[in-house]
Amino acid sequence: MNIKRTHYKDIDACEITDGSLAVTVSDFGAKLQSIRYFGKEYLVQNNKSDKYRLSKYGDCFTEGELSGFDDMFPCISAGRYKGENFSGILLPDHGEVWSRTWQHTITDRGVVLSVNGVALPYTLQKTVSISCPDITLSYTLTNNSQSAFEYIWAAHPLFVLEKHTQLELPDVKEIINVCGKQRYLGNDGEIHPWPISNAGRDMSLLDPAYKCQNKYYVENERDMNLSRIRYPDNTTVTFLAQSGVPYLGIWTDEGIDMNCVAPEPCTGAYDAQERAHTSGKISRIEEHTSCSFGLTISFEGGADK
Repeated sequence: MNIKRTHYKDIDACEITDGSLAVTVSDFGAKLQSIRYFGKEYLVQNNKSDKYRLSKYGDCFTEGELSGFDDMFPCISAGRYKGENFSGILLPDHGEVWSRTWQHTITDRGVVLSVNGVALPYTLQKTVSISCPDITLSYTLTNNSQSAFEYIWAAHPLFVLEKHTQLELPDVKEIINVCGKQRYLGNDGEIHPWPISNAGRDMSLLDPAYKCQNKYYVENERDMNLSRIRYPDNTTVTFLAQSGVPYLGIWTDEGIDMNCVAPEPCTGAYDAQERAHTSGKISRIEEHTSCSFGLTISFEGGADK
């Protein structure tokens, strides 16, 4: 694994390479800006400008750069914190860490980045390392206060969606729509069998021609949180969440704003912190303690198949 300082567009970043795999991670947002495997880019890129569109704390996510692979923490949807100790505190859209600059250190283990909380009293540390064909993202969350709090961490990887891309969710039997009224997934809260929805669409077969957006969750917790994107050339990208990440959301944009598919392993369900709290599908960290969780992304196929 080789690491060097570089730029992504006009912002500071590190490039990590190992064999045929290359990852660019910026200080801003600790965001994976680029993942290239055998030279092919797999993350959505914003090519409208060579200047990076820096967002400010509290900005709407859709008004930002709209590319790459962000972290959402301590929430997904904007709203007021629900629960003891910090009730009523405003949590911004897509959380607060994607729109802030993290501190970075280059180590033998990879690039270590960290940021302190604003709305809640925490430190979130993220280590990015690669060993071709695997990318490992390891997180340590520390509660810096005398009060416990609940949180949602979710991956937000905007992977390129090509015509005839397949989404594989092993052992999944049901999904639940959380994106309002949708053509193929009905009303908010409607449960569907996987992969054939109640409307008769095979949700595992993705195509920009569908002209729709969907956000849904795998119903119930998963001991083995596994998902996979299979591209038309049979290259696969597999997401395997480590212990502490029991939920899985899926976001797809098929020909509306961009063409992307985003498996979102997460520590809380249903996007809104209040909804996660009410349903009991949320994570909690006690006062003055730390916890760890993470995700491995693995490639197979490509030029080596």
